[in-house]
Amino acid sequence: MALLTFIFTSVSTSMTAIRNKVNPVDHLVAGATMGVLWRLQGGPRGMAVGGAVGSTLGLAAGCAYWVQEFASGETVTEKWNRELQRQERVNREREEKMRKQQEERMPRSVEKRHMS
Repeated sequence: MALLTFIFTSVSTSMTAIRNKVNPVDHLVAGATMGVLWRLQGGPRGMAVGGAVGSTLGLAAGCAYWVQEFASGETVTEKWNRELQRQERVNREREEKMRKQQEERMPRSVEKRHMS
């Protein structure tokens, strides 16, 4: 099950990243891929049924995710930009804090030698 979950998540997330937006078709393709691979040993008929069931469930999940994104009022691009800005701010604050701690630990005589 973990492998199937990984396949579904990888395909749908990759397609979302490539398109830079949420689209139920991405989840449909991910579900179909997962279903086909799940029924790989069942031959062509089993793969077709697995793909059909997977694509149906993937489409339902994609529509639910799409509605959730629409209701939140924030697109994938806006969310990723917001998270990137937050992480950059946290990194800057951490670096500034570390720099201040190093300056406080450095004795004045060593500090004068580095200045000249």
